[in-house]
Amino acid sequence: MALGILLEEHPTQLSFEELVREMTDRPDDFQARDLVETAVCRLVRSGLVHRYGSFVFASHAAVRFNGLDL
Repeated sequence: MALGILLEEHPTQLSFEELVREMTDRPDDFQARDLVETAVCRLVRSGLVHRYGSFVFASHAAVRFNGLDL
C-alpha cells in the first residue's frame, strides 16, 4: 500500500507524516505509525523506496517496473 501511494504521487516526494496520514485514519496512534515505518524501512532495504531526510519517494526501479506492461 505504501509503495502504491508513492507510485501514484510520483514524481512528488511525500513527507513521512503525509504518508502516515494517507495510510491510516489514526496518524497519532503509535501502532499505526509503526506499521508505516516498518513498511517504509522494508521498501528502502529492498531498493523500491528512497528516504531523504523526512521525505520518501519511489525509486527509479520501482517506477520503471510499475510502467511495464506485464
